[in-house]
Amino acid sequence: MNEQAMRAGGHVFDPGVKVGIVIAWLVVTFLASFTAATLLTSVAAELIAVFAVLALVAFTSRTFRTRSEFSDDRPWWQLTSRTASAFMLAILFGASPVVELAVGSTTPAISAVAQLFFAAAYIGSGVGQSIRKQRADRPKG
Repeated sequence: MNEQAMRAGGHVFDPGVKVGIVIAWLVVTFLASFTAATLLTSVAAELIAVFAVLALVAFTSRTFRTRSEFSDDRPWWQLTSRTASAFMLAILFGASPVVELAVGSTTPAISAVAQLFFAAAYIGSGVGQSIRKQRADRPKG
């Protein structure tokens, strides 16, 4: 990665680099899950995919930052830089198992529960950010 893409603390700021990391991570996850499903069981493939998404969420929430974030003091529960991003990701994670069921797909239970867990985590992040912003905007005294 180039110097513009990363700054102090190993944080990633460049949107193109962020997209590249996520796409590469998802491709590797797909290949690992496919290999596990072929060589092992579908449950093993599902678990690999769930843990890969968990690792991706943990990695991106700690390293992806906006250009206005300069400190390392992001609270542990804050998964995104912006409230809107947290709610958008909550919608994506929450809608996925619902849409899959609506179109007749048989979403594996482990995967569906994990996606709903990620949706809840992003909702918590968004709500927490909203509360912090309201407290910061409140007049002192």
